[in-house]
Amino acid sequence: MNIALDIDGILANADVTFRSAMRRLFKMPFPKHKVKSFHYENSFYLSEAEIKRLYEMFLDEQLWLDMRPLEGAVECVKNLSKENRIIIVTARPRQVKKVTIEWLARHDINYQEIYFTLADKHLLSENHNEKVDVFLEDHPIYIERIANSGIKVIMFEYPWNEHLTTKSNIYRVKSWKEAMVKISDFSMEFQALKNGM
Repeated sequence: MNIALDIDGILANADVTFRSAMRRLFKMPFPKHKVKSFHYENSFYLSEAEIKRLYEMFLDEQLWLDMRPLEGAVECVKNLSKENRIIIVTARPRQVKKVTIEWLARHDINYQEIYFTLADKHLLSENHNEKVDVFLEDHPIYIERIANSGIKVIMFEYPWNEHLTTKSNIYRVKSWKEAMVKISDFSMEFQALKNGM
């Protein structure tokens, strides 16, 4: 199978890193349960000046390098890469492309291709001639766009996507352990279709 993986929230524990950096920057708490939007400024009361400082924070290369992998991500991707094509697809800004590739290498995350797509994750086939069977994602807008394009989406649960209803092509999971079970199910389905069963 061709498996596409988002980075932040799927491979990297980005939310913990971002909120920790925000606590240091603004000297105030940013609890996870209050994060109801993918964009932090929509969940917390920040002034325009604070929002500007927040976005400047995201240009700090060390912030991206210091992220820890999500629990189980490295081992699971290593196992998946033995029999599947792994495609990294991220909406990270191109300014952090070099540090992103360094982070993936530092954590020994196996992949065959990487795309910095901004908002066009659902257009991999059209824009890059890349067929995707399963996509692991957490951003609510991308989840819906990818699912609507006919791709199975494994949605890692976060406060910012809890409003999404599980529907055709969207499968909720809480961890990489649950994601691997789902991927195994999909693999059996694809094999059965391939064998004409």
